[in-house]
Amino acid sequence: MMRKYILMDIDGTLVNTKEQFYTSLGETLSHFGIEAEMTPELFGMSVNQALQALQVTNIAEAKEFWETRFAELCEQAPFFPGIPEAVEDLCRDGRQLIVITSRSHCTADPMCLYSPLAPYICCCIAAEDTPRHKPNPDPILKALALYNIDPKDTIYIGDGYHDYMASRAAGVAFGFAGWNEDAVCHEEYANVFSTPADLKRLEAEEGIVHA
Repeated sequence: MMRKYILMDIDGTLVNTKEQFYTSLGETLSHFGIEAEMTPELFGMSVNQALQALQVTNIAEAKEFWETRFAELCEQAPFFPGIPEAVEDLCRDGRQLIVITSRSHCTADPMCLYSPLAPYICCCIAAEDTPRHKPNPDPILKALALYNIDPKDTIYIGDGYHDYMASRAAGVAFGFAGWNEDAVCHEEYANVFSTPADLKRLEAEEGIVHA
């Protein structure tokens, strides 16, 4: 069986945006005079979720400022080494990517739909596209519905526990992006890809554990 559609996260999976994320968040907190600790858990959250976790009161203003700055900085964010080549190899036989992210389209689209990966990406499910975000399964379920995908016929690859929880709730296998050295590999992760080149295992279904 060939998985025609592969689901993937952006931040920390396709693109290394850690520096841009925390720089833009720091600038946002400074601009609005907010004193709060920036913890690693914030990276996997949507902007709204992160601002709520930081107990920011003027979320709408802070969100607009943060997303604008983050989008500017992400123009310089690099793909993880080996990602473009791995995606090209994976899609050579007709597979396509569906990008699922907690970021808004203003930051997500330039990193995928307007990038060298664009020929392989058929859709980007971003924060505006579902009322709830990861760890809820809504974004994954929307992708499955859009392309009539059986949950057993795909996999969601991400770097965070929110990704794992969303995959599990949607009944989709989860693959851990182990090439992100900042990500934590939990013992629940059955499918671990140490490098982007390891994604070749998807072509032959070698050792893939289904949800």
